[in-house]
Amino acid sequence: MNTRKLLATLVLIPTLALAACSGTQPLSGSASQAQNPSQVKAVAASPAQTSPQLAAGSATSQAQTITSQPLVTSATSISASFESIYQTVSPSVVNIEVTETAPAVTTGRRTSPFGNGGGSQVSQALGSGFVWDTQGHIVTNNHVVSGATTITVTFSNGATYDAKVVGADPNADLAVVKVSAPANLLVPVTLGDTSEVKVGEIAIAIGNPFGLQGTMTQGIISGLERSLPTGLDNQTTQSGPVYNIPDIIQTDASINPGNSGGVLVDISGKLIGVTAAIESNSNSSAGIGFVIPSEIVQKVVPVLISKGTYEHPYLGIAGSDVTPDIAKADAR
Repeated sequence: MNTRKLLATLVLIPTLALAACSGTQPLSGSASQAQNPSQVKAVAASPAQTSPQLAAGSATSQAQTITSQPLVTSATSISASFESIYQTVSPSVVNIEVTETAPAVTTGRRTSPFGNGGGSQVSQALGSGFVWDTQGHIVTNNHVVSGATTITVTFSNGATYDAKVVGADPNADLAVVKVSAPANLLVPVTLGDTSEVKVGEIAIAIGNPFGLQGTMTQGIISGLERSLPTGLDNQTTQSGPVYNIPDIIQTDASINPGNSGGVLVDISGKLIGVTAAIESNSNSSAGIGFVIPSEIVQKVVPVLISKGTYEHPYLGIAGSDVTPDIAKADAR
């Protein structure tokens, strides 16, 4: 080996070692250490002298740097999005405390997440609601305020106001109460389009589970086109029909007693629907929550405000899903 080749070898190896440790390009590193142009040329024109292990180490180090950065940025972006949603939506969500004599609403394992979770009469119970407009109308579930003798609404800043019911629809499990609050507290929610909702989308619930005001939980849309029975008092006494709310949205976002009447919003902070019930053996979140879609809310609430009630059409018959066994039996 002549002197020039030996010198080239001595320059090349430290340069690649530096590149593997720092992620710099070998050519620029060798240029900073070269003593004359012939040494730079030797480094650049001697790929056979390159150690494969060192070159692979450099590529791996650079690849790790490239792939890790987007993950950090993505996580930061998602966290910032959730923070922004909470700051935007939480001022619209209120805590509702009622004094009432009605029993807690249950049917099998499906429970309205409201009150203290007992099956007997209670004197006080808690729920959630959200600001509908700047005139002081608050939307909640009918089962939250049904039978209430007093209603108190608490805003996110702690201010409390007495409220009265201006309209209720037991068949859609929606109600509207009204408060006389200053304009700065009346921040209406932004309504979303539930026809665009798909299974797998991120869903965020904000409400007051167990009285813990302003609680935010996150999950996904886990099912669509469920049905939710209402008129449960009539079902118990066999004195009238039971109405099933159609197009109910299912979510695994944590919903618990006290969330009733709260909001479920999408990743842009728009209202998907009103949290109404859960499926659970323990009367607490089991990952199956039911939400009245905003499409129904937008149809019913304005009528409740203007007329106080909403009339649903009835056919006088009840239907059920046609299973393969039923289809075979009918075919005979």
